[in-house]
Amino acid sequence: MERRSIPLLVGNKTYPLLTSLDDDKLRVVYGVLKDAMASTPQAFEQDQRLFIACIQLADALVNASARLDGILGALSGSGGEKKRGNPEG
Repeated sequence: MERRSIPLLVGNKTYPLLTSLDDDKLRVVYGVLKDAMASTPQAFEQDQRLFIACIQLADALVNASARLDGILGALSGSGGEKKRGNPEG
């Protein structure tokens, strides 16, 4: 798909985004981002809110990855020893 530039409101600021995502996937991704920003304290500065949202999203990704590893380990009988996304192991 061709890349396009769209304005994306995140918190209280609009950012230009160059993306090749289709409209449906962009809607889903943007929804996740909006939810993460909505759960941050509105009294904080924009950069602080973005940092908190990034930490929340990274935590959700690590948790999802661990659950997926557990499921795959259970299915394969390996116990899911591989730790994706873990800088310590």
